[in-house]
Amino acid sequence: MWSTTTVSTRLRRCMRAHDEYVVRVGSHRRRRRRLLATVTAHPGVARRWVHTTLWRHARRLRSGDGITVGMGVQWTPPFRAPAAAARRPCTLQLCVGHRCLVFQLARAGAVPAVLRRFMADARAAFVAHNVRHDCRKLEEHHGLEVARGVELRRLVAGMGNASMERMAEEHLGLVGVWKPRRVGTSRWHARRLTKGQVEYACVDACLSFHLGYVVRVGGRQVVATVTAHAGGAPVGARHAWTPPFRRATIRPGTLQLCAGHRCLVFQLAHADAAVPAALRRFLADERVVFVGYGVRSDCRKLEEQHGLEVARTVELRSLAGMGNTSMQRMAEEHLGWDGVTTKPRKVGTSRWDARRLSKEQVQYACVDAYLSFRLAVHVVAAPEPDATSSTSSSE
Repeated sequence: MWSTTTVSTRLRRCMRAHDEYVVRVGSHRRRRRRLLATVTAHPGVARRWVHTTLWRHARRLRSGDGITVGMGVQWTPPFRAPAAAARRPCTLQLCVGHRCLVFQLARAGAVPAVLRRFMADARAAFVAHNVRHDCRKLEEHHGLEVARGVELRRLVAGMGNASMERMAEEHLGLVGVWKPRRVGTSRWHARRLTKGQVEYACVDACLSFHLGYVVRVGGRQVVATVTAHAGGAPVGARHAWTPPFRRATIRPGTLQLCAGHRCLVFQLAHADAAVPAALRRFLADERVVFVGYGVRSDCRKLEEQHGLEVARTVELRSLAGMGNTSMQRMAEEHLGWDGVTTKPRKVGTSRWDARRLSKEQVQYACVDAYLSFRLAVHVVAAPEPDATSSTSSSE
């Protein structure tokens, strides 16, 4: 059961042209998301933030994968603002990874050209709740054109007009995230924003970023098939097992395969028939490269326990050239995916031999195999990505 999410904000540094805050969002001290927020009305500070963002994610932009940007816009309601300022966007908040910018449009003398180019770049997907309305206001009042706006309510399938808080609870496990109405309708054109306003703006952009990122797994929707039925096994590969302290014997519990946007989680522990011959032939096909983290150990277990021989494997650590670093660190370095691809230890050591996998286990398995696939395609720059499969398993 999820515990209630807490949000805390503290002023880190007060400068002449900007303020820096640290905002922490999460339900557990060790898992809380730490955001570094820059609050400014100075175009030069906003320019530097955008340049830093472009530099940090240059590899993804060059590769054509693009980046996800959480976006939000705030304005002072008519009953609190002068007539001329009513309904004009007062702040623009952007979030990429753990970095947030709260740009005070109402107090800025100009919008920097690099920010205009950034928002007009189709390689950047700006994700927001009610994004069309925000984009229209930005264009009408500040001439800011957003080339690629993504509506959260359409992106998060099956949730209709659900609030952002409800989406965060369903997809991020953040229960009880609260955006106070009195803060949302406060004076956003003020010269200096309050700590409550900074927190509100950062949470808004942060949730948009993480929802857009997690739901699409790095901007690409992944379709997962979970089955123990031999007839439903398509292509792919990676594996997981139930640890010894949860089960007497160590046997692969699941086999995860990913090629392109399609993942298979095959429940070896509950397969109602022998492993299908097509899957055996696929794994033994030397034209297909199976990439995984600790792939030799995975393949040895698959062969010992299920007689599955994998003909051609590549160790992800050798391929990425980063030693024994974690998969999350590889994703951050090579794909520019900062702190989103978390793989909770309690999920990794859970009961993978269960008859029905939990949503967290399915997510863990898919992220595991998908990261192997994406890292391999990115590092090798294969001309035919779908010819490379990721390999992983769980027991």
